[in-house]
Amino acid sequence: MSFKFADPKNDKERHVVRKARYRLSDFWKTTEPSEGFIITGGKEDEQIWGLYHAVEDYIRRKQRPVVILHNNQNLDGVLRQNLLLQFPDLHYDRVGGIHKNYMPFDGMSKRSVVSCIKNQCRNIGGINELSVGQYMDSLLSILEEYKTSNALCYISELCEASDEEIIELSERAGLNQITRNGIQMNTGAGMEVREMIKGLQKSFSEICNLREKGWINIGRFMKQGTGNRVLSLCIGSADTNQMLMALRDELMLLNQEEFLLIMYDIGINEKNGLGELLGNTQNKFALGICSAEVAGMFSGNSVEYFAIARARIGKWMILSYRDARAASRISDLFASYMMEQTVEVKAPKKPWQFVFAKAPGKAKVKMEVLEPGEICEIGYRNAILYGHSGVELLFVTKQLVY
Repeated sequence: MSFKFADPKNDKERHVVRKARYRLSDFWKTTEPSEGFIITGGKEDEQIWGLYHAVEDYIRRKQRPVVILHNNQNLDGVLRQNLLLQFPDLHYDRVGGIHKNYMPFDGMSKRSVVSCIKNQCRNIGGINELSVGQYMDSLLSILEEYKTSNALCYISELCEASDEEIIELSERAGLNQITRNGIQMNTGAGMEVREMIKGLQKSFSEICNLREKGWINIGRFMKQGTGNRVLSLCIGSADTNQMLMALRDELMLLNQEEFLLIMYDIGINEKNGLGELLGNTQNKFALGICSAEVAGMFSGNSVEYFAIARARIGKWMILSYRDARAASRISDLFASYMMEQTVEVKAPKKPWQFVFAKAPGKAKVKMEVLEPGEICEIGYRNAILYGHSGVELLFVTKQLVY
């Protein structure tokens, strides 16, 4: 397989062909560990092993947490077993399947929970956020006074009581009139809050169980002491948008934290707010995306959502696409990603690196479209690997060694 590039000096095509075996683990060491990546196409085992090496390298070099949102039941078996071999002290939390140990809002501050509920209002629309905020603040003040966690299950239990009963509880606890007014003056908001809490409970029911011990959520996970840790959230529910919206809110609160966020075949759209999460410049996380067909993850305006994600992406691993239409979509995304970019040209550090111009300095580089047919022709355990660190570019085709 060959790739065609426009020579920045004489506009003649230059061809690069590489067919030697290539150790996959080395690929992730070619750029900064804080840069994101995309793994797309191929068979499930190829995707999972590519992801394993990416996570392993990130933990080894960065020693920061990893959060994985996925819907793949086979992922944890490969990832957990092999990561523990490399890092015996690794703390690996699994949520989903038989592990129904997630509890939204547990351990979060009152202000953070109110913020999450108001964000739910904003996404639903047609709800008075101020009134909802005041009502929620009063509910949480009551839980706080009774030394009860802000966990979703306890908020839900309190919401089962009538407003009159809730006010009576606040009076019994000796809370001030402002807290009581938050309930009394916002009865309409109380109905909206009850509907949202009921919806959240339904959404989280597949990963949340009151009888499960050792509750966890993203906030609690981040507060754990060990540096090497992974939180794997397997989301298999058919009703995921409200759940993902709540998870988005928890992740948005981590704007001072450095971590790797991986989305494995999790849809990114306006309903679950994940596009907004990617575009939030305050968040310091690196982004990993893994999918059988990455263009399909960006529903709605694919180009817009992908443009947001690609700002965090520094690496590509493109595996074989058997569907020509899907290959065409990835071809469009891939070509637009590198079309005409000014780069700093440096001498190659390794023999397999291809430099666009021999003389050092800045050069205008144009890449011709990677044809869908070329993507469909990639063999099993072969890939198109692409990485950049801002000053170096790499296009190589190699047979992968896992």
